[in-house]
Amino acid sequence: MAIKLRHYSPNTLKIYRSWARKFQTFLKSKEIGLINQEDTKEFLTYLAVETKVTSSTQNQAFNALLFLYRYILKVPFEEMQTVPRAKYTPYIPVVLSRTEVNAVFEQLSPHLLKQP
Repeated sequence: MAIKLRHYSPNTLKIYRSWARKFQTFLKSKEIGLINQEDTKEFLTYLAVETKVTSSTQNQAFNALLFLYRYILKVPFEEMQTVPRAKYTPYIPVVLSRTEVNAVFEQLSPHLLKQP
C-alpha cells in the first residue's frame, strides 16, 4: 500500500480513498488506463463551479488525485493552472462589541445576574 509506505495517517488514507471513489463515480467508472489529465481538470472544475466546494476541499481533492497519479498510476501529473479554483472565503467570527454585551446585560433581570 503506497500510502502506508509513506507513513501517511490512516485518516489521510480514508480521505484519499473517498476522493478516488468520487473521481471514479464522476468518470462513470472509466477504465483506469483511459484516465487522462483532461478528466482530472474536468473533475476539479466540477467541484469548484458546480458543487461550489471550499478552496480547502478542492485542494484536498487535488492532493488525493496527485497522489493517485504519482504513486498508484505512476503517471506524470501536469500543472493544473487552467482549472478554476474554488474561492477562499476567510472566516470572520461574529462577536459582540463591549457596548453590545452591556446592552444585553441591561435587558436581563437582576436575579439572573446573581451568582450562586
